[in-house]
Amino acid sequence: MWAQWHPGAAATGALENGLCHGPHLAHELGFAHPCSNKNFLSHFRQLLKDPQVLFAGYKVPHPLEHKIIIRVQTTPDYSPQEAFTNAITDLISELSLLEERFRVAIKDKQEGIE
Repeated sequence: MWAQWHPGAAATGALENGLCHGPHLAHELGFAHPCSNKNFLSHFRQLLKDPQVLFAGYKVPHPLEHKIIIRVQTTPDYSPQEAFTNAITDLISELSLLEERFRVAIKDKQEGIE
């Protein structure tokens, strides 16, 4: 398991909170190098697109530690883990579609040249 989820203290009973952290979480999300945080930010933006996610935030405790802490608040019927997993699954689907369109465009271009 590369990350651990911890239930957070909700301000009201209507919110689901989750804190996620792990020693390899930053590396797995593409955040291992300070200049390469674009991968992580794309994961994060995808998470914020979910209408059942009420709040999502992250912090880096120390720049020399490869560790990030993510906080996700969702509606009562939706767990933070589920929101995070769905965001990553959606990103994978979008990237697969982009790859497929790219391959088709390359094939069309090559056929047009020949």
